[in-house]
Amino acid sequence: MSVKKHSVLILDDEAVFRRTLKLHLTREGLAVFEAQNLSEARQVLTHQVCDLVLCDWKLNNESGLTLLEELKSSDQKDIAPKRRPDIIFMSAHASAEIALKSIELGAQDFIVKPFEISELRFRILRVLESNQIRQRLARLEEVHERSEQTSQFEGLIGRSSHMQALFSLIKRVAHTGSKLLIQGESGTGKELVAQAVHRYGSKDKSTPFIAVNCAAIPESLIESELFGHIKGAFTHANHDRVGLIEEANGGTFFLDEIGELPLNLQSKLLRLLQEGEIRKIGSNLPIKIKVRFIAATHKDLEAEVQAQRFREDLYYRLSVIPINVPPLRERAEDIPILFNHFLRQMSVSMNKKHPQISHEVLQALIEYSWPGNVRELQNCAEYALILSSNDLIQVADIPERILHASKVQKNLPFLRPENDKNFNQLNILSIKKNKRTLEISLICEALRRSKGIKTQAAKSLEISTKTLLYKLRDYNIDPDQFSQ
Repeated sequence: MSVKKHSVLILDDEAVFRRTLKLHLTREGLAVFEAQNLSEARQVLTHQVCDLVLCDWKLNNESGLTLLEELKSSDQKDIAPKRRPDIIFMSAHASAEIALKSIELGAQDFIVKPFEISELRFRILRVLESNQIRQRLARLEEVHERSEQTSQFEGLIGRSSHMQALFSLIKRVAHTGSKLLIQGESGTGKELVAQAVHRYGSKDKSTPFIAVNCAAIPESLIESELFGHIKGAFTHANHDRVGLIEEANGGTFFLDEIGELPLNLQSKLLRLLQEGEIRKIGSNLPIKIKVRFIAATHKDLEAEVQAQRFREDLYYRLSVIPINVPPLRERAEDIPILFNHFLRQMSVSMNKKHPQISHEVLQALIEYSWPGNVRELQNCAEYALILSSNDLIQVADIPERILHASKVQKNLPFLRPENDKNFNQLNILSIKKNKRTLEISLICEALRRSKGIKTQAAKSLEISTKTLLYKLRDYNIDPDQFSQ
């Protein structure tokens, strides 16, 4: 990575040191600004966009920590550049406590004076590279959000060819009033499709949408629920009851799992579709009904007709326009956008920050077959959000069945004893006795992935940077060896 087109502010109270450092950094291609105190630094940052501040820990009677706190403050008015700079602290009076404190407060690095220019250049490159990665992720998130917005239609989400074809079909049939039969596996969102048809096809948005799951109502009650009854029609019928079909008058009536409807009620429904009227239980008075009927099922109704469990005439009445909702496994490209959508929704309801999703998690989600379809994916998102303890959803945060069914687990060598020299040296398979070996392996892998950036490695390990620094010291691990 080149440092050209990047700018640095040197904040130090020693003029000779500032000018010498500026000379070296300018030769490296950096745009360099100087400040000898906090007041001058604020002036520079108010008028210039700086990528990085090289800040002395102690400035005469001031502290560089003051600037760090001001840069972190979201309501600071004086220092409001388009992009807040990162900070590398410098000090000739360094100690482990000072270094830890600066990193805990948000500094990206700490370097001890005197130092070699080559060492400083390496640290600057690492911080600028990390900054570029964060900006790239932010831009990708913005693009992703815009893409998600263009991939939504009346509550449905998807940019795959299957979903775009579904959106197109809904637009063509929504205004016709024709009867629809929505077919698809459980959890694919058949009711959402029915709602999309209702919303897109309704001139008056206040028209009712009544949904009934035929499999969820006991057979002894379903007729009364659908058609209503009059007082005294049967035992405990103490008053007249308006049926759900009548409640949907002027709007849409959605019969989910129509394949579970008993045969005797299938004939009454057929009469309603033919004559446009219903009769309550116990009454001979017809009631005119004007509703749009949409039915849905996960069953093969043609097979049910052949088995004489579903009326053939009713099947053809309902399936004027069949709509097939594809299973999630056939539209894998929609999985990331759906998962992210669920995370965003749940983050608001749980009052949590919307997390990023690791590449390994996305790979596992895409490779999983999703027998429960979108409903299972939504449950997975809730599971991951509850279990995650930082701003990144990782493989440890998703259900094991999803991870085990993918190639991701096979691609994590640091978790596979046969591929790790540390594990090959184990003679006793004791978790307690081998905790050190496991921690070393995990820390090294985290540092390798973050290219030696300790703050990112600590985040991946779900520990504080301070804790990581102590473990690096205890295990004698040099993070710089992973920076190449």
